[in-house]
Amino acid sequence: MTFQINQKKKSEIQELIIKHKKSLRIIRTIALIFLWSGVAGAALYLVLSFTTDLNTVNVNGVFKKDILSIIFNPLRFITLGFVIWLMLCALLGNLSGVSSGNRADEELSLINGVFRYTFRIKHQTASSFRAIVIIPLADIEEAKYDPKTHAIHLHGRISSDTTDDYFANGKEITPDAGNWNEFVLYDYFEPGLLETLRNQGISI
Repeated sequence: MTFQINQKKKSEIQELIIKHKKSLRIIRTIALIFLWSGVAGAALYLVLSFTTDLNTVNVNGVFKKDILSIIFNPLRFITLGFVIWLMLCALLGNLSGVSSGNRADEELSLINGVFRYTFRIKHQTASSFRAIVIIPLADIEEAKYDPKTHAIHLHGRISSDTTDDYFANGKEITPDAGNWNEFVLYDYFEPGLLETLRNQGISI
């Protein structure tokens, strides 16, 4: 059995991870504060520029408004707020995608009672790199499902390996070291991973 990825559901799950993790919610709130502070700062600067002596210059004895300052200084507020917001959004995306969103080129199959899952970490590894995870159904000691984030925590004897050139020889690699005792998959696959585990007799 080969599973397909539902990209829409994967994106929705990443949003759920942000929603239900306090630290990620705080980062998102701070990012929005900086973004709107930049806009508010620019608006306040414009109001003060036209209602006070701010940006008033003396040109040959005549007081005039410095139009360039009135235009560019508010842009500085907006740009600063936007840059900080962008940086925090990138951090938020990385943190929320550690378990799901940053996994790319995923392949999941269930053959002869064994899950084989391969993936790489987006923006951190080459396109030919793959992490290979082997999870025999018979070696799953415990499975837990988090309905809030659709996370499936699998506990038991789990084997993993990595290859820098998956297309050359990685497809033949079948780890059997039992070097992990826990792994997390998210239920954005089709057919549904949760349903599949239950149909295979896994209590979850």
